[in-house]
Amino acid sequence: MKKRVLMGLVLLAIIEISGVFAQKVGESVQLGGQTYRVESSSNGRLVLQLQSLLDGVWYSKGRAIITVKDNTGVWTDFGPLGGAWQNAADKGHLKIGGAVWRNIKNTGNLTWSGQQVWVQGNGNAATDITWVDREWILSEDGKTLTMRAGNRNLETFTRQK
Repeated sequence: MKKRVLMGLVLLAIIEISGVFAQKVGESVQLGGQTYRVESSSNGRLVLQLQSLLDGVWYSKGRAIITVKDNTGVWTDFGPLGGAWQNAADKGHLKIGGAVWRNIKNTGNLTWSGQQVWVQGNGNAATDITWVDREWILSEDGKTLTMRAGNRNLETFTRQK
């Protein structure tokens, strides 16, 4: 009897899990209250990647749109650039689809650290591209992301997707 009940539970678990396996690569699935992205599917095996709470599309009012996946944020749209930043884009140092945030690591409850691309310049001329340390703080509702340098808020982003 115990063996039959156990087998029934295992079969139920397999049926439940098979619903997850019907997902397509790139789609998100919920398991145990966590969100995972289907990375690959081959020969009946799935590779799932735990999604970061930062994953998504972030908009800075009147400025950039940045898409974050895993530990990197890429330009989706620059928004208006000026001075050395515009010069760096004109020279091809900044590109749509290119990294603007990198090495993003969770450092605590709703906080991350990493780096942001930075343009050094002389007036309107870009002289160098470098990376500077940043911190990001996510609001409890997950809709607002604040980028900081030290104890200074630099820019606020709103989640689009």
